[in-house]
Amino acid sequence: MELELKKLNEAVTSIHDEMFYLRERYKFMVSAYKFTGGIGVFDLVNNVSPCDLTGIGEIEMQVLTNETNTKMFTFSFLSILVCLSVAGLQLWHLKTFFERKKLL
Repeated sequence: MELELKKLNEAVTSIHDEMFYLRERYKFMVSAYKFTGGIGVFDLVNNVSPCDLTGIGEIEMQVLTNETNTKMFTFSFLSILVCLSVAGLQLWHLKTFFERKKLL
């Protein structure tokens, strides 16, 4: 009898821990939805209850992908901006050089 009670207690503890884990995952899903502005992230698991969170890994990957895309866009934009400014400075320098040498 005591052994069965211990097994039941372990099962209840396991279920309790799993519910806390799923609740935290659900909070992450909602915060990810708010972070991305609701663009396509929440659609992966539409109408999800806190007890049925099978698509959370997909949502985490989608959030990571969106963050990475944003960072890469920013980096690419800054890189192009730097390249264009250096090209402008080179043209300005060549123009002043040739004007001083009276070749232009």
